[in-house]
Amino acid sequence: MSEAAGPPPAAATPGLPRAAGVAALVLALFFLPALGPGAQFLSRDTGRIHHPTRRWIAERLARGELPEWNPYAGLGAPVVAGAMDAPLHPFNAWLVALPYEVGFKAWVLSCYLLAALGGYALCRALRCGWHASLAAGLAFALSGHLVSSSDNLTFLATLSALPWVFAAAELFFEGGGPGALAGLGAASFLCAAGGDPQGWAVAVGLLLPQALLLRGPARPARG
Repeated sequence: MSEAAGPPPAAATPGLPRAAGVAALVLALFFLPALGPGAQFLSRDTGRIHHPTRRWIAERLARGELPEWNPYAGLGAPVVAGAMDAPLHPFNAWLVALPYEVGFKAWVLSCYLLAALGGYALCRALRCGWHASLAAGLAFALSGHLVSSSDNLTFLATLSALPWVFAAAELFFEGGGPGALAGLGAASFLCAAGGDPQGWAVAVGLLLPQALLLRGPARPARG
């Protein structure tokens, strides 16, 4: 089979470790000015809202508490129910495991790596070759919209998970089964945990059109 034939239906991510290494290197070069010890992502909403709020969330999580209510937002505001501050997002582990400023930077940069690999996984699920899939993933991660979203982590976290939802859905549509359904549920949770319910709703709403539009004549077997 040629490279363009793509992966088998049961695995949308062959070559993922290699793609992750290349993507991490490209992203590190792109964000090189932000990697210095004195640099931080603090533009607009990220600096005014997300940076201090996530510090408060990190302190609660480090004490083994779920930050359900923020008493410092106006007269108080729900955190888990509000979702905007992403208190249930897996990347919050960075904020607890690392010094806060380092963990916060890792939180942001991990979103871009997640976006790149999600784009890669989606293209592989659609039978694209390794190089084309990696290029598409990097193009998505470094698109103007995503790069500019570093000033609002609610949008960035949600957007970075979108291609994983569609990649997991494609595997489910092709093979079905509880494993594929669980993968779709996990991708949906990751997208919703970013804190933008509209972005998550758009992704879920597009799953039916995806199922209908991509179920055309039999596509070539993946190699």
